[in-house]
Amino acid sequence: MSVTFAQLVGMHVLDGRAEYVLPADPNRYHNEDGFAMALRLDGVWYQFAEDPDDGYRSGLRAIEIVEPSVFPPGAAVEFAPRTVMIHERTDLGWKRESSWEEGIEMLVVIDEQTGNAICEVGTRNTDDYYPYFVHRWDPAGFASEFMIGVQEAAAVDAARKAGT
Repeated sequence: MSVTFAQLVGMHVLDGRAEYVLPADPNRYHNEDGFAMALRLDGVWYQFAEDPDDGYRSGLRAIEIVEPSVFPPGAAVEFAPRTVMIHERTDLGWKRESSWEEGIEMLVVIDEQTGNAICEVGTRNTDDYYPYFVHRWDPAGFASEFMIGVQEAAAVDAARKAGT
């Protein structure tokens, strides 16, 4: 089921994330792998999939509701629930990162406790010949007590993988 930006704008509870590569579609002329990021919002997994186009241009292909069984093993991470606000960002305005960057169509996920952006996903440079897919995850935007939990979980995961 496809989802629009407008349907995701607003307050949500975020408690999971996955990032992985989507295999190329052999039926397409340009047979490129694509990236995907999934977020669990209010108990539902939303996949943000890249359309790799021809390998030079890319963009957000679709937002779809998915089951976690589509993720490769180890791709999903669950964490303590966080209240987030999702905004739609469609223009850089005065915050342009460079003079050549034109349009932007993305969602920005803000941690309500800190006011910091923790995730951006969508397409940048939409008005140019070379648009590109963005899937930025920045857990440093979470509140500090949450980050301690993330660091502890990472240490446990690393120890488990090392076999200790």
